[in-house]
Amino acid sequence: MKNLLLFAAAAALASAGPAAAEPSKGTTKVAEAWLGHDAGELLAQWPVDRGFTQTENEETGEVSYTYNFGTDAYSYDETIMSGPYQAGVMMQGNVAVPIMRNDVVGSERVDVAAQQHCTITFTADANGIIQHYEYDGVKCRPYAGSWGAPKTKKK
Repeated sequence: MKNLLLFAAAAALASAGPAAAEPSKGTTKVAEAWLGHDAGELLAQWPVDRGFTQTENEETGEVSYTYNFGTDAYSYDETIMSGPYQAGVMMQGNVAVPIMRNDVVGSERVDVAAQQHCTITFTADANGIIQHYEYDGVKCRPYAGSWGAPKTKKK
């Protein structure tokens, strides 16, 4: 009976699927440091030239600042080569060494999809003070860490 209960517990854990990724302590620390700061400081310190959107809730006056990190979609041409074939023989002393050759026979266009690594949203109240944040993604730390916490103290 005891073994049956252990088996049932193990089966229940296995069917629960993989555990969700743990939040990054480094990202959380940086994001929490922005709480209570003016959103203008965030906009001056973190880049807004790509992957950035700003939305306003007209009812509450709150403004959300969202940073999307990842890689853009891109394409490249991949060269297609013929298989190596023997183009001749070269003698090295008493040994015949084959001369192998590949030829370019064309190219193929390869499209690489955009990849989303992380989204961080800071929300400021009607006075422009950041009140809360949320983030999604397991690769936020390099971005949050490089732009960092506020450079000034809270007022």
